[in-house]
Amino acid sequence: MARLIKQRDLANATLHGHSKEALSGSILEEAPFPEVLVAKAYSADRKKLDLFVYNGKETGVFQLGFESLIPGQQYSVSSGGSVAANGAGKAFIDAEINGRTQIILQPIE
Repeated sequence: MARLIKQRDLANATLHGHSKEALSGSILEEAPFPEVLVAKAYSADRKKLDLFVYNGKETGVFQLGFESLIPGQQYSVSSGGSVAANGAGKAFIDAEINGRTQIILQPIE
């Protein structure tokens, strides 16, 4: 961890907030806890969102919510199908989660 943190990172984040780059791009906004446990939600290019989620006690289909999407943009979902972002840049999917489940959300070019 010490190799990743630069001097005054915590102070700068507290005093000045996060950078614009850190807050731009697709965000997993909603996942029902403790039914869904999020292990990873990462976007390397601020367009494609790579998720790893686990179910809690029970497997099942759970609604996941995303925001900071491109309004009106159609997104492919690796678990099948696609979803369109609404005018506010939000979208919801129903995801079947059974153990370690990878879901990739990316804009359709």
